[in-house]
Amino acid sequence: MSATTYLYSSPDFVAFAAVGTDIDIMALDPKGQRRLCRRIGVQNAAMAGAANIVLQRGDGTNVTQVVYGGQTLELQAKKIIAIGTTATNIRIDW
Repeated sequence: MSATTYLYSSPDFVAFAAVGTDIDIMALDPKGQRRLCRRIGVQNAAMAGAANIVLQRGDGTNVTQVVYGGQTLELQAKKIIAIGTTATNIRIDW
C-alpha cells in the first residue's frame, strides 16, 4: 500500500537520512515498550527503479520487499536486516 506520511502520521516515529544493516526496530521504540513497527515509509528510492528492503517479521521470518520513493509499507516488523543504498529518508512508525 502506498500513501503519503501526512495521512498516516504517528506521534511515535523515528526518521533516518540513511539506514544501515541489522537495525533493531523494537529497541528503537520511543516508548521503550519494544513494539513491532506498524509502517515503514521510504521517501527517496532510486528514481528509475526500486530499492530492496529485507525485514524480519515478528515470527522471525525474513521477507524482502521492493519499495519505490514515497511508498509506505503497512506491515509489522521487528528488524531491518538490509536495505538498498538508494533507499533514504526512512520513517518508522509505531
